[in-house]
Amino acid sequence: MFENRNQYVLRTRVSEESIQYLVAFVDGQGNCYEVEVLLPIYQAFQQFVRTERNLRRRDERHTAGTLLEDSAVRSAQSAEDIVIKRQRCEEVRKAIRILSKTQHRRFVLRHGFGLTYEKIAQREGCSFQQVAKAVKAAENKIKKYFSK
Repeated sequence: MFENRNQYVLRTRVSEESIQYLVAFVDGQGNCYEVEVLLPIYQAFQQFVRTERNLRRRDERHTAGTLLEDSAVRSAQSAEDIVIKRQRCEEVRKAIRILSKTQHRRFVLRHGFGLTYEKIAQREGCSFQQVAKAVKAAENKIKKYFSK
């Protein structure tokens, strides 16, 4: 998220013979500075300020929209549904805990992150067959856990 304050202030000073373009800012030690810059640099700062403002506004809209969606979803679920969902999640976590480290890692990469066997093999420096075997074994252990 963006802070609600600019890191610098842009201003112009108009005199009878010229226009000065100024950028004011505070350094890390709290010292204030004001520097005269050329027009193209001043315009680049202006564009950056607009872009930053637009990103901040988009972020705020997204956050507000997400909060509204979350409250709508929460209000649509009953207390029973929430408890059942949490119990299911806990059961899945328990099932995944019985896997070996290698199976766990490869299972999560495959099903949690959606990586292909080839990508996992490349990432771990092993063969496609080793990854497929580990993921299949993990799936079988989890199925066996839930069939009890």
